[in-house]
Amino acid sequence: MAKQTINFTAAEIEALPLPEKGQRLEFYDIKVNHLLVRVSSTGRKTFQVYRWHDGKPSRVTIGVWPDLSVEQIRKEAQKLNADFARGDNPADKLKRQREEMTFSELFNIYIERHAKIKKGTWKEDQRYYERHLAAAIGRKKLSTISRKDIAAIHAKIGKTRQVHANRVLTLISSVFGRAIEFGLWEELNPCRGIKKFSEQTRDRFLNGMELARFFQAVEQEPNTTASDFFLVALLTGARRANVLSMRWSDIDLKNAT
Repeated sequence: MAKQTINFTAAEIEALPLPEKGQRLEFYDIKVNHLLVRVSSTGRKTFQVYRWHDGKPSRVTIGVWPDLSVEQIRKEAQKLNADFARGDNPADKLKRQREEMTFSELFNIYIERHAKIKKGTWKEDQRYYERHLAAAIGRKKLSTISRKDIAAIHAKIGKTRQVHANRVLTLISSVFGRAIEFGLWEELNPCRGIKKFSEQTRDRFLNGMELARFFQAVEQEPNTTASDFFLVALLTGARRANVLSMRWSDIDLKNAT
């Protein structure tokens, strides 16, 4: 069966068809060799580099849409292709990392490959790790970290700071979640099933008069980059990190998408 190829743009990726339940579709990028997006029936879009190495097929996962921009995905794919060209197999390297990796090592990968790229608050993640996780599980091999270990950390912090405890639990879950996406962890997320402490919501919605004053303030904001950011975020509903990483290629002005 011939390869299906597309030009990887935000609009093209969003418009990809979904396969039947239990099936997957693959589409290759026309600009970067061996880069593909695998679409599942649930709508999950996973980017990979797939090529042959030493007579065997090798598949390396880069990440999922829309956590990375097209530009970031292509840049990472080019790095992987360079590794293959040098005779290295990145998939073997990831396998060795997975077999030997401690939580500390995984956390460093999470910071470099995800948090620093997508989160303006990545330094807060670093502080949470150093204060609550480094001593508790930092040196542990991933396979030895159980849900009981994580629940104990959550409960200990929650004795005095329940909201803080929930943020640490969210961080651990995110670290393992990214490990799964990057192909570094193939088991279930050990945070699954741990119940967070109840929090009092702080959500409040602007009334009509407040909303009018808000848009007036945005219009008068001298920092046009900031005002554009708030308007795009409000009018599209996109996540903060996605708006911050947005490129012109992600916007279709003609179709207003």
